[in-house]
Amino acid sequence: MQNFGATVGIIPSRYILETRDDRIFIKRSIELAEILSSNMPQTKLLTIALDNSNFVHRLLVRLSLRKDLPSSFLEILLRQAILIMYLVKIIDRIRILIFYQLNSEVLPMIFVKLLKRKTVIYLAGSGALSTFYTSSFSFHKLLNFNIVAYDVYYSAEKIALRLADRVVVVARELAEGYSLKKYSIIPALVIDEDFLNHFNVKKRIPERRPSVAYIGRLSREKGILEFVFSISLVAKYNSDIDFLIIGDGDLLSTIKNMIRKLEIESKCRLLGAIPHQNIGDYLNDVRLLVLPSYTEGLPSSLLEALACGTPVLVTPVGHIRSIIVDGKNGFLLRDNKPETIAKSILTLLPDEKRLVSISEEETKTFHQLFERMSANFCARLWKEITTELLNEP
Repeated sequence: MQNFGATVGIIPSRYILETRDDRIFIKRSIELAEILSSNMPQTKLLTIALDNSNFVHRLLVRLSLRKDLPSSFLEILLRQAILIMYLVKIIDRIRILIFYQLNSEVLPMIFVKLLKRKTVIYLAGSGALSTFYTSSFSFHKLLNFNIVAYDVYYSAEKIALRLADRVVVVARELAEGYSLKKYSIIPALVIDEDFLNHFNVKKRIPERRPSVAYIGRLSREKGILEFVFSISLVAKYNSDIDFLIIGDGDLLSTIKNMIRKLEIESKCRLLGAIPHQNIGDYLNDVRLLVLPSYTEGLPSSLLEALACGTPVLVTPVGHIRSIIVDGKNGFLLRDNKPETIAKSILTLLPDEKRLVSISEEETKTFHQLFERMSANFCARLWKEITTELLNEP
């Protein structure tokens, strides 16, 4: 637990740690706390992260590994019960609770509201869509399980959003997806000077190898399985193109097996998780970044690619569609089927002149985004929201 005192509490979407991949969600919530504490010295903060090693934690892990809806819903209820029990201990010190990238915790939300505390939901993506495409359900024989899961999650999100005193989204498109009439827009990611030190153009497109990268979480909703399948299709027609996969997640072992069964080990490097400050070097070594996600807020790898002048091939979901204009500063996939991804790669990668033009436009787009994604700008918006709530009776 990272302690900053306690007037504003921040609950990250993965408040109970189970895997190494969960820690990035904690890191982002702590970054928000640091931004607020440096700009609002009179306000103390508490970031809630429960790293349990007891029986309940082991039970949660076991439930998360099962592939059926009853276990998954039991896991959700158990998580929320654990959070409520923890909030009982600290709620007297909290006046505002921020559910950071946490959309569907209805029971904790009701508990906090009954005690007349103010609540903020930070909506960075659709949890319902993530659930629909997550590996826990997607391989089940009955698609109805996916549909039921989506309906339950979406309903929970709608209830939680109605209960919240304030809703903050990363992009207008997300608000429209939930038919929100009143909301604030604050970027999910903050671009600072340290970001610029690690992500910038070091190699122009002609200096880069004919290679394609995927950088992100290895989970079903990211479209990573479709990307791996597309590699085998590309290899049939162009053996000169190499592929790189960077990231960690629950599908890591699945992807390793796929690469072996598809016999593409010589064409695809699977690096797993690498230090964040090194990702810019890899982006400067490839000619295309592919992000075939089913659902997104604003992926950090997209911003990093823009800063490095690495052309992107992405699905138009979440905040992506308000940033990338097809054929101008990137390329949009009409869908994320392996055949569509492969055809796009085979068409785009040999066209060096076009890639150079896209790369130049991307860096222009990045500098435009930088102005409204700086730490000072985001801190000012958060300060306005929390100050309003603190001053309300």
